[in-house]
Amino acid sequence: MVCRFARVLPIAAAVIATCGCAAPTLQERLGSDDPQVRCAAVHELSVGHEATDVAVRLIHMLADEDEGVRFLAAAGLHRVTGRRFDFQAQAGLRERAEAIGRWVDWYVAEHPGEEGRFEALSEMLNVLDVGGPKGSVDQRG
Repeated sequence: MVCRFARVLPIAAAVIATCGCAAPTLQERLGSDDPQVRCAAVHELSVGHEATDVAVRLIHMLADEDEGVRFLAAAGLHRVTGRRFDFQAQAGLRERAEAIGRWVDWYVAEHPGEEGRFEALSEMLNVLDVGGPKGSVDQRG
């Protein structure tokens, strides 16, 4: 049985690749319109990847519109870093923005010079006028 699958899988992969039916990438799934797809991608990212940008991607997902995605991103960050920064997925926008700011501050302190990885996130939170106190999300300069 295993031998049959070993021969069929490469053929199936070749057929998928040639018909333009390739599976969406992790980045595409993280940006999906479907919250269930984003949840699955966040889970996959937090348990199955060892890339250096896992924390960066998960921090960005803390700002997702879907509470389930935010919850899984926070759980993944805790799993990867051992930290929480008092992020509550169900909290109001201001509280979430302040906690996201703490995550960004921590990441930048651990990885000097990488502030630019959070520019779009910081701008989004600032546009919402929920950047929190000075020194939080609104001070990414």
